[in-house]
Amino acid sequence: MKIKVLLEIAKGIKTLEKVVAGKATYAIAKNKRTIKGLVEPILETIKAMQEKYAERDADGKTIMEGHGIKMKDLAGFEKEYKEFIEKEEEIKIHYIKEEDLPKDLSVEQADAILYFVK
Repeated sequence: MKIKVLLEIAKGIKTLEKVVAGKATYAIAKNKRTIKGLVEPILETIKAMQEKYAERDADGKTIMEGHGIKMKDLAGFEKEYKEFIEKEEEIKIHYIKEEDLPKDLSVEQADAILYFVK
């Protein structure tokens, strides 16, 4: 699975915190744990990329701009980031049968677990 997809799932899976999904609960919890274990080092790599391309002040501290980091080489960062998120990451998914899904999922919740449904 591509890293960019894992990041999307990790973001969406947070919306499932309060879902009582019957038979699907176990699979959702298992996948959530698996994805969290994969995403943490991915986020560390992205943070290292940001630090690599960050503009720094005279004291060597990262300069913030708006809600993000000011980049000294934005094109270089974007190129490296895009290449990184296109990489494949091995993941073992615990699949859910469609009929085991709760009927009251929001669109956002359904989108988060779409990759888990067989």
